[in-house]
Amino acid sequence: MTPDELCAQLRGSLSSQYACTVTKRGALRVQTPLLLPDGDGIDVFVTEQDGRIVVSDFGDALGWLETRSRTGRLTDGQERMLRDVVNTVGVDLDRGDLSLQCDDPGSLADSVAKVGQAALRVADIWFTFRSQTFRTTAEEVDEWLRDREIPFRQRERVHGRSSTIWTVDFVMTPPLPLSYVFLLSTGDRAAARRISEHVLAACVDLSRIGARGPRPRLVSLFDDQANVWSDQHYGLVEHVSRIARWSDRLDLEEVLRSPIAAA
Repeated sequence: MTPDELCAQLRGSLSSQYACTVTKRGALRVQTPLLLPDGDGIDVFVTEQDGRIVVSDFGDALGWLETRSRTGRLTDGQERMLRDVVNTVGVDLDRGDLSLQCDDPGSLADSVAKVGQAALRVADIWFTFRSQTFRTTAEEVDEWLRDREIPFRQRERVHGRSSTIWTVDFVMTPPLPLSYVFLLSTGDRAAARRISEHVLAACVDLSRIGARGPRPRLVSLFDDQANVWSDQHYGLVEHVSRIARWSDRLDLEEVLRSPIAAA
């Protein structure tokens, strides 16, 4: 069928609230009555790829959701909700596009409606975290540690050699080696230096407490999802702690599970 014929078929199968037009490249653009949370309309596109009809939102819904994140990416919880939407509605997720292959032109209208509903539900994930301004990185780390069955205590107050009491964000507990993990997380470039200097002071003080018990491994975990950290910030703490990056979960887990080398 030609694009014009497919468009005519859609007009006859969908309600008058849907508008179908043929683009200059021969794709169909279907304006749905569905709206994103900010009031913009949801469009669905119909193209032919390798002789098959494909219905897609061209990545608009996921792109819209990611731009509402403080880091430009989804949290782990949002990723799970995204997968739930894809599985529940019954669409494919391919490089950010919500799509369906339509083998039967007679089911094209149903495919268009389904992709539109999937796009709406993906965008609506934003509401789940709106009241929290998205979950903090500390909550993501907490959840990840539990998922990986890594035993820990959170926000523990520890006395340093100077008698200063430091708050350690995450303390790994037996059977893992004792590790003190400081989370460096901010979206403010001006605050990045202050946070790095604070962790430096804490690590220097806590590195001297081994005489009273097992010497902890000190870990500076950078939330590198936010592009505020420079080599200078890493350099401040790399000589007194093990550097880890939140974007590299495999390396972080290896650090936490590995034995502590004898001093």
